[in-house]
Amino acid sequence: MDTKITFGDLDILINYWASEMKSSQDLFHNQLEEVKSISLRTDNAEEKIKLIEFRIAVLKYQQQQLQHDIIKASTTQKDLQRILEELEKVVVADEENTIVITDVLRQQIYELSEKIDCSIYLCKDEVELLKREFKNKDSEKKKNPVEQLANVMMRLVETLDNMEIKIEKMKHATLWIDNEMQKYVRKQ
Repeated sequence: MDTKITFGDLDILINYWASEMKSSQDLFHNQLEEVKSISLRTDNAEEKIKLIEFRIAVLKYQQQQLQHDIIKASTTQKDLQRILEELEKVVVADEENTIVITDVLRQQIYELSEKIDCSIYLCKDEVELLKREFKNKDSEKKKNPVEQLANVMMRLVETLDNMEIKIEKMKHATLWIDNEMQKYVRKQ
């Protein structure tokens, strides 16, 4: 089989193979660009992976620091809570003692003022009786010892009246102190 190729056939074959070569070249060029982009993407991906690994390491370190700080804060909080509880016990004990002492003192002041009031009224009544008796006998001009005693008793009554006024002022002062203490306790 003898095949003869003419220059025209050769020219057609050359053009055909040239176009095939051109399309292969374009294909190879496209594949090269794709490989380059894949390479760049993998380089970027590797960098991203390294960056992510670095960030994870930083986050782990920060997490350890945060856990350490949380443990430290928890310990400090427990210490503060213990101190506050002890302080509350002291404050409550002091308030209870102060209130108890104040209540006892207030009660003693009230009892004393009531006794003084009662004594003043009894003395007033006795002096009034004596005064009436002496007025009935006022016709006598001479001063007898009973009259002198009545005058002394009158002065005593005046003194006791002044004491009564002072005691009333003490009562009001005690009530004011009591009100102020109750306001203070309510604020606490």
